[in-house]
Amino acid sequence: MRRFPPFLKFLAYSILIVAALITLYPVLRVISISFRPHNMILTTGLSLFPDSPTLENYLQLFTERSFLLWIGGSLAITGVTAGLAVSIATLSAYALTRWKFRLRNSILLSIFFTQLIPGSVMLVPTYLMILKLNLVNTYPGLLLSYAIATVPFSIWLLRGYFMGIDVEPEEAAMIDGAGPLRIFYSVLLPQAVPVPAVIFMKVSGALHTGLARGSGKGMGNR
Repeated sequence: MRRFPPFLKFLAYSILIVAALITLYPVLRVISISFRPHNMILTTGLSLFPDSPTLENYLQLFTERSFLLWIGGSLAITGVTAGLAVSIATLSAYALTRWKFRLRNSILLSIFFTQLIPGSVMLVPTYLMILKLNLVNTYPGLLLSYAIATVPFSIWLLRGYFMGIDVEPEEAAMIDGAGPLRIFYSVLLPQAVPVPAVIFMKVSGALHTGLARGSGKGMGNR
């Protein structure tokens, strides 16, 4: 095993520590600002330690605003959307990976090309579809819009993972009399546990662009 000189190790760790501090500074800065009084929020300076720390902002947040409602709505939408995306994507990816049927390649190409379309281009068609379904400003409409954006990516990701799994255990289960669904749930799906976690992070990242604010203000009374 190759050993690096102590100086190179020290230099490497120093660079990593500096990079970590630069990355974490904005987060620590936001946390520091949250403990400042209102009249000091916009003050300049790089210090992370406020001169007059206070909990007034947090007390106002939890007592005068529907913060818990907003967070609860965001968590609910995130969980349901992730579950819906994983359920649809796993079954679809399994069929597109293991089964041979007509138009399979056409479906795969269609899913691939949807990933090349910018999200902003899909806003108007998605809104018009939800409008015709009378789902504007409702939780089902929000779930549907995020599922449309998430499921194609999830299918493509899961299919690539399924292609790397050996088919021998599935063939052995088939010889033992297991059906397609039993093979999927008992043999294939347990080997793909890490992928739903990645999909969940993808969904969470998409929802963080404004779902907490929208679910609280736009649909908090539903």
